[in-house]
Amino acid sequence: MELPDIGEIGLLSLSDLLHAKKTQREKDWPMIRRLVETDIAQNQGKTSEQQIIFWLKECRTPALLAKLAQDHTDLCKQVVVHRPLLKAALAQDINGLEGSLYAEEKREKEKDREYWQPLRMELEQWRSQRKLRNRA
Repeated sequence: MELPDIGEIGLLSLSDLLHAKKTQREKDWPMIRRLVETDIAQNQGKTSEQQIIFWLKECRTPALLAKLAQDHTDLCKQVVVHRPLLKAALAQDINGLEGSLYAEEKREKEKDREYWQPLRMELEQWRSQRKLRNRA
């Protein structure tokens, strides 16, 4: 984005921001939910197929996801391959959808833990070595 008197600045797309928020931190997950809800509310009625697919892949609000599935059944059937919990959305099974969303969140948190674990260990080794050098 180009701003007067400042110049060009980089921005994250909503998709990139959501990806960055999928962490093990509890406070990130309600934010993901709110960001998608807001995007849906602001863009109702002026959506592209690509936008609806994005919502089907990222929405974390059971009732809203069920409504999207009901309103866009054909697209939902395409996306279910990538996000199996959409089967519950297609069936309008809100309880099943809530459980599936919870399980999905739990898997994402675990993936984030697994990603950071070796980096944390490396950082701890570096800190330990640095302390030893400072004592010598």
